[in-house]
Amino acid sequence: FGSSFCHKLEQEFCISIGRQFNDVVFPLNMKENSTTPFLDEVWEIPATAPLTFTVGDSVYVQGHGPARIKGICAKGQYDVEYPDGSYNHLSATVLKPHLRDNTSSPRRREQARLDCLKPAADDPTRKFQIVNAFLNLACTMAGGGMLSLPYAFRACGLVIGSMVLVVSGLASGLTFDLLVSLSRADGSNSYEDVVGSALGTRFRKLTGLMLFALTYMCSIAYLVLVADLVSPVVGWCCFEVTRELRNSVMIVVMLFVTPLCLQPSLSSLRIFNMVSLMTVVLVAVAVAYITIPSLGVPHLVWTQSADGQLKSQEIWATMRWWPEDWVNAVYALPLFALAYMAHFNVLPAMAALHRPTRWRSRQVVIITLTFCIFFYAFFGVVGYAYAGDLTCGNTLLNFMPNSPLLTAMRASLAFCLTINLPLLILPCRSALHRLLPCLQSELVPGVQDVLSCHSVNSVHSVHVYERGAEDSGACDFFLPKVAAATLPEMSTAGRVAVTLVLVITITILGCLLPSILVVWTLAGSTTCFVIAFVLPTLAWLRARGAAAKVLRRAAAWATLVAAIACMIPCTVLAAYRLDPDPCPN
Repeated sequence: FGSSFCHKLEQEFCISIGRQFNDVVFPLNMKENSTTPFLDEVWEIPATAPLTFTVGDSVYVQGHGPARIKGICAKGQYDVEYPDGSYNHLSATVLKPHLRDNTSSPRRREQARLDCLKPAADDPTRKFQIVNAFLNLACTMAGGGMLSLPYAFRACGLVIGSMVLVVSGLASGLTFDLLVSLSRADGSNSYEDVVGSALGTRFRKLTGLMLFALTYMCSIAYLVLVADLVSPVVGWCCFEVTRELRNSVMIVVMLFVTPLCLQPSLSSLRIFNMVSLMTVVLVAVAVAYITIPSLGVPHLVWTQSADGQLKSQEIWATMRWWPEDWVNAVYALPLFALAYMAHFNVLPAMAALHRPTRWRSRQVVIITLTFCIFFYAFFGVVGYAYAGDLTCGNTLLNFMPNSPLLTAMRASLAFCLTINLPLLILPCRSALHRLLPCLQSELVPGVQDVLSCHSVNSVHSVHVYERGAEDSGACDFFLPKVAAATLPEMSTAGRVAVTLVLVITITILGCLLPSILVVWTLAGSTTCFVIAFVLPTLAWLRARGAAAKVLRRAAAWATLVAAIACMIPCTVLAAYRLDPDPCPN
């Protein structure tokens, strides 16, 4: 009792002389709308002897957040290390077990698990119900990449294609859940912060590089896809479809979106994500409407040559159960993984979820992945059933270019993808801003008035809850201890210059690439595998794996090993096949 009483007196004395944040041990709670700490009965001094810890244990420090035991100084006295590398000498009375530990005593295992949330569970900005979070993630997933799934089924066959589609969905669901688990362990609410907290600064930079590469390649893919969608429409009403016409469409599209790309932010355009999802669903319905009557009878299938020429031939479409060429099957694997790419949006969606219990977060993941697996399977099989061995990398190329129904669908989808282009180019520009020092002024440490911002209502505070009791209110809060800096905004001249460089290079590469398959396979085999499977599992195994349940740890290891095993041959094949035809001969 004496040790705890002296410790509390030291807290009040430190606050009175305005000691720096890293040296202040804040008391547990503060009165609402006040910055003056006070002592209360929430964090009770246990009647029994304090818990004992060993070196390496994960602990929660009252008022400071997660830490790790680095040394034992004396009985009940420990040296702890915070995420930013700073140390503190503390008594066991202000420590609580934080994460599961295989070596924990039964008494430690009985302690309530703690979840760290930012913003608070009852924050008014948390407006998403489960259905809203599901729509947010589904809009991110179901985009232009879905149009290549029929080709993936053609390459893999129905059996292998269905298995890979389901396994990719389950693996994505697992990595979604691992990211949420890491986020709730320390209050990080972005992909880069979660990976950086678990793996260090170098991996944070690697994540930024992967984000830049992914958004850059997806911008090229969307531009090529828009040209593939618009060219048949223009050819039907005005001109002959040629490679020059296709390139002209790309240039016109980029000229249209460049003014939008020059803006500092485009948050108002995110409503088109929902419009894009609705358009994709309507495209699937239209494809099924045309395909079903043609099953079992000869019908016309259209293809596009490398020079942009469209031609048709009458076929009796058949589907294969197994791959005809296993090399082509491996080449198509990234298309399945890319279809579930929404990992950067998972944590922002969970940060907006109302009543963010662990079970409700998992419900969002389960509902989203279940919908996408069945929807992708339906669209992939229907598109493959129509064209058979002539299925193109963009399945809409197989359908009659002057069909009124599909012309309307092509035009609608092309408009949505065009509007979504700036939503890819702006994150690409931001990632480049963070990566290149020449685009930044000197990083200025984020110095703040600690006493004024360390309050319950601070937007920087992470709130701590006992798992399963989020509705009962926070039991503590803290300011994150991370080695971070405030990145100045890009100047107007710099923003214009970088945007124009991105727009010009994206247009040039889009005009040079003959097929959408080149971009999707390159993006899927490199950045997609790393972002979707390698980094989340590696971060979780580093931070939580040693103390996790055996089955969960085995699933994470299996996902990591399988992702690396697939990434190497897929990358080699994608680099080898840089000029595939948009459609089979």
